[in-house]
Amino acid sequence: LVLIVQSMRQFLADRRSVAVRRPSELSVSGGLVSSDATISTADSSESGDGKGEDEQMNWKMISIVVISFIAFILLLNVLGWLLSAALLVFGVATGLGAKSMFTSAFVSLTMSAIVQLAFVGGLGLPLPTGFLGGF
Repeated sequence: LVLIVQSMRQFLADRRSVAVRRPSELSVSGGLVSSDATISTADSSESGDGKGEDEQMNWKMISIVVISFIAFILLLNVLGWLLSAALLVFGVATGLGAKSMFTSAFVSLTMSAIVQLAFVGGLGLPLPTGFLGGF
């Protein structure tokens, strides 16, 4: 709910800033065009090559996140839930730009342990234990 409100506020602020930068009406061949048409025309002419600096994809981040998901899928039965989920959370956090590796590792192990305890202890649903199951 908070994300929806925040997104809507950002959307409205962006529209206001575009409307302030652009005149509300544009004279085109003797006629007047509404402000909505002006904004869409201005936005389409700004893009030029189709991508602004803010719209470029960071392929390094995307590849780290995708590799983390693939590693999770492949290692789930081998390592078990606890370690493979910790690697997944750590990889996604790193891929999304986490600053501290120690904090990311601590949070990832903590979160996977909490989920393990909730499913196994609280709900009685077993998760794969991997090689740690023998201990």
